[in-house]
Amino acid sequence: MHIHARSLAFAVAVTLSGGYALTAVRAAAPSPQEASVSGLPDASALSDAMGGMADAKRATRKAVKAGDSAAALAALSEFQVQVVAAKAEAPPRAAKMSAEEQAAFVSGFRAMLIELLRASCDVEVALMEGQLEQASTILRSQMGELEERGHERFGGEDEG
Repeated sequence: MHIHARSLAFAVAVTLSGGYALTAVRAAAPSPQEASVSGLPDASALSDAMGGMADAKRATRKAVKAGDSAAALAALSEFQVQVVAAKAEAPPRAAKMSAEEQAAFVSGFRAMLIELLRASCDVEVALMEGQLEQASTILRSQMGELEERGHERFGGEDEG
């Protein structure tokens, strides 16, 4: 059975956020009218999702540092929603590639976002168990390394 990517992203976001992600994912999912001529989603939607991820990660780190697990969990949930929204997009670099290269590139992009989502789930478990230091370590090391590697490979904040 073929599951549409947006439906899967929607289901994951709802599961991860306890239902609070419904509006955010619906708003973030591109419609066919928003697709570019190349068939790839609009780059501005990816930029919005990445900006949302950065803001939510910053808020999560700040809450963890302050020892506020509830605020950290809320910010982390928003981070996860933004990761799922970003997975429905493609990096702008993909538009300049052949169809074969594009497929591999976008697949790698999505795989990295899945890895980031998994790491965020590890942070969530640590927070739920009251292990703020472990949550901080995962945020700083594992998620920080994924962010750096992702921006190098797929383009990031400093790419214009």
